[in-house]
Amino acid sequence: MDMVRYTVRVADNFHYADESETYTLGTFDTVDEALLRCKAIVDDFLATGHVPGMSAESLYQHYITFGDDPFIVGQTSDERFSAWDYARQRCDAIARTNALPPVARIPVTQKEQSMPATDNGHRVEPRHLAVTVGVFLSLGLLALCLVVSGVLGPR
Repeated sequence: MDMVRYTVRVADNFHYADESETYTLGTFDTVDEALLRCKAIVDDFLATGHVPGMSAESLYQHYITFGDDPFIVGQTSDERFSAWDYARQRCDAIARTNALPPVARIPVTQKEQSMPATDNGHRVEPRHLAVTVGVFLSLGLLALCLVVSGVLGPR
């Protein structure tokens, strides 16, 4: 009898339904191993996106807009994992305590090891960094245009 294997795939919420932005994290012998990896991906994103005092809804919206969306191929419908449902629960828990609940820190992939680390040790994917830089540059350019046009500035 063949043993069931569980493959974790990771989609990008920022590029929803863009298969080219989805990658395979790995294949695991048990659903528990796969679930642990999926939860670690969500927990890591929430840890980097959380700001003290942030509401659960704000953190959740940040996740479903920019976070990675892991899913498990090979699950039965009885054990189906939803990263969005898990993120909702975690956001609620974080907002209730106004702190990040302790989570096991698991190196998620070989790819993660090559990503640059922030001051707090979290890894940042280059595509997320590029989006953040692009947003700040756009806002700066908008502000400059408003100052030059006279809409902003001293009166």
